[in-house]
Order: sequence, then structure tokens, then C-alpha cells
Amino acid sequence: MGEFTELTLSRVPPGLEVPEPVRLLLEWVEAQGFVERGKDGDLYGSLNGRWPTGPGTNVLLRGDRPDEADRVAAWLGSTLPDTTTIWQFCRTGGDGSMAALWRAPDGRVLVVHLGSGSGS
Repeated sequence: MGEFTELTLSRVPPGLEVPEPVRLLLEWVEAQGFVERGKDGDLYGSLNGRWPTGPGTNVLLRGDRPDEADRVAAWLGSTLPDTTTIWQFCRTGGDGSMAALWRAPDGRVLVVHLGSGSGS
């Protein structure tokens, strides 16, 4: 496991299991060399290898750190969930949309899309 995959998976809240396809995607992105260090020093993965100036929508893979758990407030308002319930790991568009892992009330872990609300 490479640095990007290891770092990203280390940010997953305790008790929230990463589905195998998500882990494989992180490993594939890293194996292709599609990981860059951002201006903030953090590692970002992309699907086209030319982030942030590549063609089309730049899908950026970067798991939120525990101290960034409040970022979901943009979608959930002032009611923040238990931080082991939802974890953002991918910017899906330039409009602020995100993909996240969410533990449903029945215990299943699902990949969900947190849209921007702009209607795009």
C-alpha cells in the first residue's frame, strides 16, 4: 500500500468500513501516478493524472481528516452526525459536490453523493 492510500485510509473514522471497490480505486489511482501534493502539503488523487488542470470534471480523492468532520454541516445544517457515521472522501465536481461513506441506520455502509444544491 502506498503513501496516498495509507494516508487516506488512516482518516476513516473508527468503525466505518471502507468498501473494497473504494480501496481498490485509491490503490489504482496511486499505481497510475495520479497523485499530487497540493499547495497545502496534502496528497490528492485524481482520475486523469492532470489535476487540477485536466480536461472535464476533476474528481479529487482526499479523505477528510478528523478535524474536518464539521464540513458536512453544509449539507446537514447545524445537526452534525456522529463523526463515525459519515466521511467525505471525494470532490465530485467544481460546484462543491462530494462523495462520502455513510453508515445507514441498518448498519450498511453506502457511498452517497452530497450534491451542491445548485441543481447542477
